[in-house]
Amino acid sequence: MDTQKPNLFQTPRFPQIAAWVLASALAVLCVCCLPAAAFAEAVGDVVLVLDNSGSMKKNDPGFAARDAARRFILDMGSSARVGIVLFDETARLVHPLVALADLGARESLLAATGKVDYAGKLTDSPAGVERAMYELGTAGRPEARRHILFLTDGVVDTGNREKSAERERWLRVDLAAECQRKGIRILAIAFTDAADFQLIQTLAGTTGGTYHRAPRAEDIGPVFVKALEEITGSAAVPAAAAPQAPARPVSQGGEEAGPPGISVSPRLILLFGMFLLFLVLAAGAFAVWRFRARARGAGKTRRAGSGPKTPVSARLAPEGGETGIGPVELDRMVMDVGRNPECAIHIPRKTVSARHAAIFYKDGAFYIEDKGSTNGTFLEGVKIVPEKAYRLKNGDELAFDVIRFTFSLAGPPGAGQTVVSTRGKDGALLQARPLGGSEVPRTPGPVGLDETSRNRVAALEPPRDSGEEEPKVVLQAPSAPAVHLGDMPTLVPVPPEMCKNHPAWRAAEICESCGKGFCRQCMVHLSGKKLCVSCARGANRDKG
Repeated sequence: MDTQKPNLFQTPRFPQIAAWVLASALAVLCVCCLPAAAFAEAVGDVVLVLDNSGSMKKNDPGFAARDAARRFILDMGSSARVGIVLFDETARLVHPLVALADLGARESLLAATGKVDYAGKLTDSPAGVERAMYELGTAGRPEARRHILFLTDGVVDTGNREKSAERERWLRVDLAAECQRKGIRILAIAFTDAADFQLIQTLAGTTGGTYHRAPRAEDIGPVFVKALEEITGSAAVPAAAAPQAPARPVSQGGEEAGPPGISVSPRLILLFGMFLLFLVLAAGAFAVWRFRARARGAGKTRRAGSGPKTPVSARLAPEGGETGIGPVELDRMVMDVGRNPECAIHIPRKTVSARHAAIFYKDGAFYIEDKGSTNGTFLEGVKIVPEKAYRLKNGDELAFDVIRFTFSLAGPPGAGQTVVSTRGKDGALLQARPLGGSEVPRTPGPVGLDETSRNRVAALEPPRDSGEEEPKVVLQAPSAPAVHLGDMPTLVPVPPEMCKNHPAWRAAEICESCGKGFCRQCMVHLSGKKLCVSCARGANRDKG
């Protein structure tokens, strides 16, 4: 059946494919068009604000806070910038913001942590927060997330109760609001039970940061790790969008998050965008592959059952009526077998592949070839190798999965007839013609042949039992003028064109007993003679 070449825009599933591709492309476009600041959020500016008062030496004799700060700097990504502020009775910037991508700057920053000596006498934490906020405002990058990692073990203590209360209010109200306005998040750590939990929690809640408790010195390291994960893995909440929330109750676990907000990991955004891009590419590749596969299958199906007719007629007949179709004439050079309705031999069964196999005619014989089917093709009960041609013989049983057929091949005209040939001494064929017609009374001999030639022809006839009726065959010589070959002529029967047992194979051999022509598969060697299988069995019975 000749159909038009498939068109992608005319396929039934084209609307679904187009909708899927467009939706995926739109999603990728949305991800790619996110503000650059969303990805720049992966870059952070952090100022460590550490309590250096004398009380810290009593609570942290092993300098766990200094070690945690060093580990924090080492684990921070190279795109970050970090600075250090120490406070006791005053606040000082011991190291400005530097890029960690610079190995020299990172080493300098690590060396600056050595200035943590817990030698101070008082605790002016508001001054430390204000100095860190100023550093981020003047040296920080506008597109980067900005954080203050604040650690203290006590309350605000300036040596004057009224001044301490005033500075505490300044930190709680004014500085916290300023940080919120500038988008600076405070990650506050309350070290020991003597810390001002309410003040530290309020700072974290107002600025959109987080609040942690480290009751003991050995808890400082894990808390710094949590803070690092929050800094590198969550997006900052814009200052204008971050509502000012009241203080939350402190949990027994020692950790309290700030006000709820959208926390999006830039890495997750990037991975999600890459995943969507992969889906788009995969969907497009699959659609193209499916379309081309269908186009190739349709093209092969159109060629199957077309082209010149075969010179030999053959038939494929279903066994038991399982397929619901009648016998199929194999009258074309190539015929496809499969579930696809466009196949020349259509088998409407789910276990049969769309293009299961192909039967084709070549060099005087029919062949079967499996086309990579799922459940296989079987010849005489044996599964054949895919993409390999197998020659078919008359009466062969074919099975496509469990659907069985019988292959039958009609012999060519004149098959099975004995041919008389006239040859010279050099073996050249001078005249050859088949014996024609039905049985007629035997004449004394062929016309135009001498006695010697007639005896040679008689010697080639198979021996017969005395009780068996002699078949009546006439040997006809060529039409006049008669050929006189003297000592040179020999009349030998040549095999018919096709073997009578295997009509698909040529009869290339002559049995020395019966004088009939057979294919090589039907011949055996017995006692130095070439015999057909039937004569060989008879000879064995006579010997027995």
